[in-house]
Amino acid sequence: MAIKGSQNNRAFYDWVDKFKFRDEKALKEFSKTNRDELLFWQFLQFEAEREWKEVRAYAKAKGVTIMGDLPLYVAYDSVDLWANPKYFKLDERLVPKKVAGVPPDYFSKTGQLWGNPVYDYEAIEKDGYKWWKDRFARLSEQCDLIRIDHFRGFDRFYEIDYGREDATVGEWVQLDGEKVLNLALGKIKRDRIIAEDL
Repeated sequence: MAIKGSQNNRAFYDWVDKFKFRDEKALKEFSKTNRDELLFWQFLQFEAEREWKEVRAYAKAKGVTIMGDLPLYVAYDSVDLWANPKYFKLDERLVPKKVAGVPPDYFSKTGQLWGNPVYDYEAIEKDGYKWWKDRFARLSEQCDLIRIDHFRGFDRFYEIDYGREDATVGEWVQLDGEKVLNLALGKIKRDRIIAEDL
């Protein structure tokens, strides 16, 4: 957020290259010269975490179970993608090669073009599914139950060439859903997981 402010609030993919591509030297220098701005954003995160823990403790004391939502995809202009571009199907300039959506059906003749960059599961698998393990682990710290939005995407997903105007032309990509999910969940108990029923 601090860098985004210094870049006229543009999306990370429109930043100068040293920030866009996370040049270590440039990031260290930015941290030194923008310490107060960084501390401001860190304080907001600290406060949000502290207040959430209070809400959760209160809910637990009252017998209320909290269910968190885990979206399958992340936004293109997200810290998730900026910090982990190797886990997405992007080109050398961090432009998506493929984006998510669904093909034409009874509800839409042109399908749904969501535009979220899709995952590069070969890269994710090489890293032992760390991407998914970290996401699930973090949410499991914050909530009692985890609802996986668009759960079907762990079995197969529809990808469309970036730049198309609709989802009429795309391709289904099949995954070994049981393997992916088992590795991604790690030690999280399965009775804490709720799949979106499509």
